[in-house]
Amino acid sequence: MRLFVAIDFPESITNRLEDIAYGLPGAVWVPAHQYHLTLRFLGETDEDSFQNIERALGEVRADSFHLDLKSIGHFPLRGNPEVLWTGVASNESLLSLNHKVDSALGRAGIPPDGRKLHPHVTLARIRN
Repeated sequence: MRLFVAIDFPESITNRLEDIAYGLPGAVWVPAHQYHLTLRFLGETDEDSFQNIERALGEVRADSFHLDLKSIGHFPLRGNPEVLWTGVASNESLLSLNHKVDSALGRAGIPPDGRKLHPHVTLARIRN
């Protein structure tokens, strides 16, 4: 299984994002129902690890919070763009949730990622 930990958005937000997803030649737009904010990519995971991850993440608790989507950007930051995204404004609640997720994954035997969180929502993948 290919796994990641993410926040899904309400339909009102995905509809607004979908409204800006057009007009770029070579873009393959992400379907609105797939918009999400990835907290942690886990990659290919076996069934035993999945069970441990599911148990550990089931213990994560956080109050609801607001996210402000802002700006448009691309990855990689230098060179030819491959991914078009909208960013998320700095948010202490999001960072706290990310820390809780990382701690839970550590208890499930998943080593730390080591990369800083760059919260964004992928809008398109760029061809050519």
